[in-house]
Amino acid sequence: MARWKLSTWIAAAAAAGAVSFGTPVFAEKNEVTLASQFGIGFMPLAIMEHRDLVKKHADKAGLTDVKVNWRRFNGSDTMVSGLISGSVDVISVGVPASIMLWEKTKGTPQEVRMLGPLGAVPMMLITRNPRIKSLKDFSREDRIAVPNLKTSMNAVALQFAAAELYGKDKKFHFDDLLVTMSQPDAANGMLSGVKGFETVFSTPPFQYRILEGKDMKVLLNTFEQMGPYTYANAVATMKFRNENPKLFAAVAAALREAQDIIEKDHKAAVREWMTATNSKLPYETVAKVLDERGTNWGPTPQGVEKIGKFMVDVGLVKTAPATWDAIYFPETVKGLKGN
Repeated sequence: MARWKLSTWIAAAAAAGAVSFGTPVFAEKNEVTLASQFGIGFMPLAIMEHRDLVKKHADKAGLTDVKVNWRRFNGSDTMVSGLISGSVDVISVGVPASIMLWEKTKGTPQEVRMLGPLGAVPMMLITRNPRIKSLKDFSREDRIAVPNLKTSMNAVALQFAAAELYGKDKKFHFDDLLVTMSQPDAANGMLSGVKGFETVFSTPPFQYRILEGKDMKVLLNTFEQMGPYTYANAVATMKFRNENPKLFAAVAAALREAQDIIEKDHKAAVREWMTATNSKLPYETVAKVLDERGTNWGPTPQGVEKIGKFMVDVGLVKTAPATWDAIYFPETVKGLKGN
């Protein structure tokens, strides 16, 4: 299906809530599926689900019979497949995967854009191996658990660190050490004391639970390494947005409302995230993320251009967005001052 100009989409949506001007009119879907991941970095999505905000805004738009489905994944690979196939409408992935998807799908019927950022939270590379005191101490026999190879923010942060330590031609220095594991499983593995599993590149709140264990050391904090950056994005296809303008707008409005809820009371939002995700961790452990300077769940993208430039420099992608907003739907980031 040919892509529409934004002005055409806005005019059509405003006039009739559907696509027009000589293009076949699509009946809006009456079912939408959204996918999230584990961790407090995805808190806006958890609040959207817990409060049924997508249904609320769909009802306001006159889509009163919409069914909203939620799925949770350990990593991005299956979600991306679902997005491209159309079995999932909105997914959540880190900025590196966002940029890769944007580059790969540009100009295709399934062109992907970012609906909005989910916020900024730090990640920590943690080890309990007494031999490892810095990144330079890793051997070829060591292993590091990450949610996804190559495309996760965790993996790219390690490539960023390797390029700084050893030069750009050595950016994949740590890649052979990486193993894929969900964040909850990785935290349990670190705390179990089992030999052979001694390092994880973790995300909150799991990293704070790990640090309560014996002899844990933080080797790298990504906020100290890179400064605050968007941790993950909500992602959709142009096809979904063009064929379902009211439903797309409802999802975007639900995301903004969830972020407003978090902004008004961070501590209450943390408690709601715990309830929504059935977290068994103590509140004090989860809330430690609030003490990290730069942590936020706001709507403004951060660090997109910096991450994109690095990915081009080391050959992860051929082209990066010229400006941060190039990978986002224009109407969802209008007026924001990202970077």
